[in-house]
Amino acid sequence: MSARTERRKQEPHASGMVTEQEIVRGLRDLGLEAGDLVLAAGFPDLSAIQGGAETVVTALLEAVGPEGTVAMHTGEEVGGWPRPLFNRESSASEQGPVSDAFWRRPGAKRTAAPTGSVAAIGPLAEELTGKHDGDERRDSPWDDRAFSHESPWQQSYDRDARYLLLGGDWNQATLFRLAGVMYLEGMRGKYRPDIPYPTFSQSLMGQKLADEGLVKETKVGPVSLKAVSVRTLVDRVLALLRADPLAFFPVEHEDRFGFTEWYRHIPQMEKRLQAGFAKVKITPETPINHRGVYQDIWARAMVVRDEDTIIALALSDLALIDLPLV
Repeated sequence: MSARTERRKQEPHASGMVTEQEIVRGLRDLGLEAGDLVLAAGFPDLSAIQGGAETVVTALLEAVGPEGTVAMHTGEEVGGWPRPLFNRESSASEQGPVSDAFWRRPGAKRTAAPTGSVAAIGPLAEELTGKHDGDERRDSPWDDRAFSHESPWQQSYDRDARYLLLGGDWNQATLFRLAGVMYLEGMRGKYRPDIPYPTFSQSLMGQKLADEGLVKETKVGPVSLKAVSVRTLVDRVLALLRADPLAFFPVEHEDRFGFTEWYRHIPQMEKRLQAGFAKVKITPETPINHRGVYQDIWARAMVVRDEDTIIALALSDLALIDLPLV
């Protein structure tokens, strides 16, 4: 490469468009390094980027180097049914042009879970995506494989990948869904009917994380870039939801699955079944028509109650119980 070509690659484009090397420098400012595992999402303003989506993909791969791995959500959205069956080898990603360009890169591995599909490029690509299409399940409003325990989403959490938001709009941060699914998993079985998915305001939640200093942010021209640890984001969202989930459901926010209505009825659903048990030795202290004690005898009682009913059950080792004794 000539010195002139190298200089042109490093310097901002004369038109003011953002270049590949500017994006790489922005990613470095966020702390991305060679060898990192990065989970990326978002819809950057491609009109401001020289070369568009392909430039963004190339910059991401350059930032982590050949020893690093980049993964990206490449699935469908929930709406728009009926639609053709999802095909990992031909279906366009509905997560924006960067995502669509990413999975089409040579060497990309893409999973077949329709709404939770993830593509990955790099040394960990096969490992991240290899089990997403298996039989392991985890309930979610999307599909039961989308955020399964063997999905790239869960693996990104287990490996504590870097989460990168291209464009800076928290509403495009699909990772929040993993936190919501894990919240459901922790609550499931405690209430009837089961808890609906909490479609909290991602913009409010993201701003909360930023206010707490958990998010790094930079701008490359007009394009905003945000980065946060996957585990930090998920763990903090879980803690906030468990403390006060309704804080992230503003009045104007669309509650798609009716979580707020369900949550307000928790006091009625929390009526607990109470139970008490007792065991008392009833062996006579002095002999009564017997010559000694071979084995002690016992009386046992169990009392169970809810808000409306009490049930008692008494058991005794006595062979005969007359009415006065009862």
